[in-house]
Amino acid sequence: MFCRLYGVLLIAAFCMPWPGTQAIAGEIRSCYEINNLAAPAKDKSARALYIFIDTTMPYDNAIKNKVRQLIGNWGRAGDMVKLARFAAGLRGKYPELLFAESLDSMPDETYLYNLRRIDKQTLFECFDTQKTRFLQVLNERLNTALTEVDSETPRTELLFALRELSQQLILTTDAAVRNVLIVSDGMENSAALSFYKNKKIGAIDPQRTIAKVRKLGLIANWKNTNIYMYGIGLMPKDAPYVKAAILETLRGFWERYFVEGNGLIRGLGAPDLFVTTID
Repeated sequence: MFCRLYGVLLIAAFCMPWPGTQAIAGEIRSCYEINNLAAPAKDKSARALYIFIDTTMPYDNAIKNKVRQLIGNWGRAGDMVKLARFAAGLRGKYPELLFAESLDSMPDETYLYNLRRIDKQTLFECFDTQKTRFLQVLNERLNTALTEVDSETPRTELLFALRELSQQLILTTDAAVRNVLIVSDGMENSAALSFYKNKKIGAIDPQRTIAKVRKLGLIANWKNTNIYMYGIGLMPKDAPYVKAAILETLRGFWERYFVEGNGLIRGLGAPDLFVTTID
């Protein structure tokens, strides 16, 4: 009887109403809090993943599936994931946080030894429910970010958005391992700087362009975060052919950009990213 009743209460604790797509940190409650237990010491080996989605470009099913595959190893005990989308500096198109949640760290043997048997049982049942809910909501919000695109937006404030997202999300996290996945064509097209010429991708001088970005104050601080960027130079199906040499200059710019911002480059896909998962 207790287990059935507990199950109902546990589901109710995790399945409270969700406010549209706008994420509020702490939507998924801690199992220690739910069970009125003191949380163990913070896990110093915890991982953090940041997913930044550029919504000024359409994504086909292959790209969506690739993104899901890349984050497929996330959802372990102690993991933290933050998902944000961005477009241009227009009304309603500013960077938006869609998901910001953490899974509880697993208790050690000493902690478990001091728990009553019933508390131990309900705690582990809660962990399972927490993980299920975590993955469910993350996948829902990720699908929203990849589906609700506006490719007609005339501008892409990519550099501004990345600076703001890194400052607000990454610099405030002290996780031992930090990873960021940026899904974008890498094409800045703002009033201050554009990678287009006559509506086509133009050749970029990485060194001179970085100097201009530095002068504009748009170099983000990545705090030794592992960087993965997927989709550099990705063009719509009806777009003209882009020469490999031009793509190389674009990728060369992003290499300099991340290195100058204290990022650890793990993969720059132009457009495909030749890794299977992010760990």
